[in-house]
Amino acid sequence: PLFVTGTQQDHGLFGVAAPRSIDLKTVTATGLSSVEQQELVSAGIMSQVSAEAGEPLAYRYSKNSLTEKVAVELELREKQEEINVISQHLAAVGESGRIKLTHYLDYMILYKERDSLEFTAPSTLDSELRINGQGIAETPVPEPQDNGLSLWNVKLQSPVQGTVTLSITHEISPEALESGKASEFTIPLVYPRKNFKTRAGFVAVTKVGNLEVETSASNLETIDSSRLDPRIGRRGQVIKAYAYSTKDPELKLSLTRYNPVPLAETAVTLHHIKAVLSRDPCKLHAIATLLVQNSAAQYLEISLPAGASLRNVFVNGNPATTKQRKDGGTDLISIPRSKGREAFAVVVDYDQSLSSSPMGSLGSLEIETISIKEAKDKPVPVQKIEFDLWVPDEFSYLSWSGNLNRRGRGHPTAFSRLRKMIASPFNLPEADSPHKDPVDFAAEDAFRREAQGRAVYSFSCMARTGSLNLSWTTPSILGFTKALFFAAALIGGLVLTRKLSLNPAWTSVNFTWVPLIPAWFLDGPASEAFSAAFFGGIALLLLTAALRLKSAYSQWRLERIALAPDPYLEDAEDEPGSEVLQEDDLEEKAPKKKKSGSSRKKSGGSKKAD
Repeated sequence: PLFVTGTQQDHGLFGVAAPRSIDLKTVTATGLSSVEQQELVSAGIMSQVSAEAGEPLAYRYSKNSLTEKVAVELELREKQEEINVISQHLAAVGESGRIKLTHYLDYMILYKERDSLEFTAPSTLDSELRINGQGIAETPVPEPQDNGLSLWNVKLQSPVQGTVTLSITHEISPEALESGKASEFTIPLVYPRKNFKTRAGFVAVTKVGNLEVETSASNLETIDSSRLDPRIGRRGQVIKAYAYSTKDPELKLSLTRYNPVPLAETAVTLHHIKAVLSRDPCKLHAIATLLVQNSAAQYLEISLPAGASLRNVFVNGNPATTKQRKDGGTDLISIPRSKGREAFAVVVDYDQSLSSSPMGSLGSLEIETISIKEAKDKPVPVQKIEFDLWVPDEFSYLSWSGNLNRRGRGHPTAFSRLRKMIASPFNLPEADSPHKDPVDFAAEDAFRREAQGRAVYSFSCMARTGSLNLSWTTPSILGFTKALFFAAALIGGLVLTRKLSLNPAWTSVNFTWVPLIPAWFLDGPASEAFSAAFFGGIALLLLTAALRLKSAYSQWRLERIALAPDPYLEDAEDEPGSEVLQEDDLEEKAPKKKKSGSSRKKSGGSKKAD
């Protein structure tokens, strides 16, 4: 270092800098001590150092008259070429299942200029890779290597030093993916596998569309997507992010396609039917109200039950006409679009012939509702069916079956019949109608007249089409059946106890609880026959108890008579004291004991007189 002459002591800061390609090393230092580079910065010396220089060496010295020499010996060695690589890989899965891969290779060339860059890729990609970058002189030709890899040597137009980026793209186009079946693909990663000092890599998997993507990774560390480079870390689309360093990574993607489910354009929120069953002829007059939500469909397709014919059709309160398909199996009703989520009413008034003969003393029928048709790609969901049925009151209905389930109202009781007698004969029996009838709907008046004097039953279900099976009989047959069951329980129990000598108590109890089980769990008139048998068992139990009480009373009476004293035996007389008894008196009293009752009374009277 330089010194100021004529001074007793000279303190100073000494720095040595060299180009980045030169490696500086201190061999010997005399009168100097190494210090931190920060002291050069604080002294303002670093601003005079070239940007191409590497990190300087800093020394501090202190020379006085006693110091003979201040010097430093340095070794200058040219640095070897150094290449650091950061690889960024993006696997983007498209809607069709096509996988587009983009590889960004960032080369950082240090200390020496270089006119070529190398990377390796699977040999299967030799004809598929597209290489882009600044300063590429010619399209490289892959050189086959071991392990199914190819070496790509990219020539540059001029030697470069610093950062150079290559962009490499290719695609994987799978065949048609089967719905619901997973297809696995190996993702080939392109990056340098040798001739570098450090290497780091990042992998991002993104997708668009509705494919299900599952990943399987080896030698890859799962990281947060925030660590990815913006070139591959597309916000909101990254489903997996990985990092790797030294080991060669492996990545597989499993793709599964699912066919999209068509959304409903039309929906029936409620299918409400009120119907009257006529005895002669045996037919059904029904008014079906469909509450419809429609976003795009032009028609509502319905299928009437067998033997049904249309009377009227109303859409949103206005009369409408229907069209039939070529096969004539279904009817098309033109419908408007809904306003938002508001539903409008489609009313279908129709008759259905159920039987060619009138309803007899005993029989059964099957009733079906209107069926709402739908196409495979255009579903029409039906949320709920409600069915109110008015039936002739002169029959007893034994059973109800089908997918339409009974609601609240049961078989008529004494209280319900009393309420019906008090109500006005012009009132329609209660039914829950959730809609307003169309204006000037003449069929409604006819329906009310038909429903007068009939019993109403309500049903509901969540199916698309409702079905109801009913059976009936006359009250006289039902009464005879109940009397028969009552007599069978009572007389049968008596016969079993008398002819077969069964235990009367146990027989009576069994004839009581056995018919109670079906009477408890069955519904409607069918349970009344078992209820009659139950009451027959109760009567048998009471009769058995009465007979047992009578038998016990007779036995008790006989025992009481047997144990009662003989009225013809007289009680012994009171004897006087022994001290006054004499031997003669004993001899006189002996024959007196044999006197009759009359003589005893006379003697008693004479004693009283004495």
